[in-house]
Formats: sequence, structure tokens, C-alpha cells
Amino acid sequence: MRICTSCHAEHNVCNLDKKFDSKTAGEIVCTCMFSECEVAVGLALMDADEGMSGGPVGHLYVAGRCTECGLCGVYSEWPPEGEYSFPEMAESV
Repeated sequence: MRICTSCHAEHNVCNLDKKFDSKTAGEIVCTCMFSECEVAVGLALMDADEGMSGGPVGHLYVAGRCTECGLCGVYSEWPPEGEYSFPEMAESV
């Protein structure tokens, strides 16, 4: 889940399987104690010749850059559960 600091709209990040639970989610807080960051999502694609199931997206990464001090970090990563194509995943960011 990300919340826009300008309009305060909430957006799910790669929640195609609808398993996001806001009750267990935490707020990202930088080591400088600032909690506003720019969000980036990375998708690791599978090689079709590897014969692995799960669709072409093999892993997702959610990273952030603190807008106060500039520190970057990966805050979450997981393999998708299901057969999602790259365009489906890209649209869900």
C-alpha cells in the first residue's frame, strides 16, 4: 500500500492476488526518522526456457528513497503467487 503525499489517495502495489492486509502492514520509517519516501517497484522476469511455473514474473521488489536524507532501501520482496504476465504486474504498480 502506498499513500500519495500530495492527494492522500491510497494505491495497492502489485496486489493482484488480493492478499494485502492493512492490519498487518507497517509504515516505512527511515533511519533518519522521516517517513516519506519515493517508491519504486522492480520485477525480476523469468527465462521461459527455465521451465519454472508462476508466469514470466519471478520476483517482486518494493524499494524506497527517503525524501529527507536520500537513503535507499528494499522494504519488501516476494515471489508472486499465480500466473501473472508482465503487463498485468506492471499495470498493478
